[in-house]
Amino acid sequence: PRAYGVVGLGGWARTLAFNQPVDTNKSVGYTSGMAFAIQLELAARPLAFFLDNFAAGFFLRLRFQATIGLSSTLENTAETISTSMSQFILDTGYQLNILGGASSPILEFNLGYGMLDFSVDWPDSVTTNKTPGAAYRFVLLGVGASYPFVRLLDGKMPLKGMVRFDYRFVLDAGEITGEPDPGHGPGSVGGLALTLGLKSGYADFLFGLEYTYTRFFYSFTDGESRAASGLPAAGGALDQM
Repeated sequence: PRAYGVVGLGGWARTLAFNQPVDTNKSVGYTSGMAFAIQLELAARPLAFFLDNFAAGFFLRLRFQATIGLSSTLENTAETISTSMSQFILDTGYQLNILGGASSPILEFNLGYGMLDFSVDWPDSVTTNKTPGAAYRFVLLGVGASYPFVRLLDGKMPLKGMVRFDYRFVLDAGEITGEPDPGHGPGSVGGLALTLGLKSGYADFLFGLEYTYTRFFYSFTDGESRAASGLPAAGGALDQM
């Protein structure tokens, strides 16, 4: 299609773990169960409304997802506190229709900017040993492919398998690389995401299933001096969603 919009419902979970922490009471990770999430995707190939050549493959896309009703529980008091996680990605790229027909495999190349945020609304009673928040800001470079391997209902409903991968050049990670507690100081950060899915459509409706695995990986560079000062310190960290 030249333009489409999709609203999706699903689940989202997160696990943050520190590698080689100096003090596990200060390097507090996080593990959530599967939280309910909503996703919105809007995309268009603007030039395809006017052209039917190579230029028609350029696209613009916006993706947003957020948890609904996510909460965290303090281990020592069993108190439940509000927690939020959201992601926003705006990208552009090119979709190459290899054979030029409706049943052709499609390759996709994209470049974009994204934000992924995680925060816990800590009560005033909690002043130390907190899980650091995340505020990822990144440039992504990706590639993807889809293939309509079967057509149902006399060819009116193609079923496509798709895969998409992007590497995320992290510009900022937020509180986790900050200097004060609960941050763990400066370091290098990278990220990636892999999406697998099945998509189909009938008439003007699109539907499908997707699974996305996202990870950000850290290597902290100031662990020894921070440990000597009594600050949270670790060799690295792995944040998975």
